[in-house]
Amino acid sequence: MAGTGWSCNLGTLTCTRNDALAASASYPAITLTVNVNNNAPASIINMVSVSGGGETFTADSIANDPTTIIVRPANFGATATSTSQVSLAWDAVLGATGYQIFRSSNNGPFVMIGSPTTNNFPDTMLTPNNLCLFRAGDRWIEHWIAEQQRPGHDNPLYR
Repeated sequence: MAGTGWSCNLGTLTCTRNDALAASASYPAITLTVNVNNNAPASIINMVSVSGGGETFTADSIANDPTTIIVRPANFGATATSTSQVSLAWDAVLGATGYQIFRSSNNGPFVMIGSPTTNNFPDTMLTPNNLCLFRAGDRWIEHWIAEQQRPGHDNPLYR
């Protein structure tokens, strides 16, 4: 939980500031990031209240924000189709309008490589013999992109 110019306390879920607000102005937003349990309800209502500054009219000091919980993709998997391409697929998520796919190569940082609107994605920009981790939501899968399988050898393209 943070916001520019705000002093936030996660333990009490409060943010304060000491500067005066000019007429017709607004303070910067406060962002709260949360982890959602797998068994969370499909919809919740976030509530926020403000106070202080000698305010006398308090009817507009509370706001409600309905929030839809979209679960993480299930059955996320990858199939190597060549030494430089992997086909990623997962179960469609009810209510999702798109997905973000991230890849980490050789233990490097995760980088977004695509944002498909369907529940599959072909990654065609791989380098042979690199360890790749793929992530959609907080699911991830590890793949080793091996050399092209040679006839007569039991050398899988991925693991």
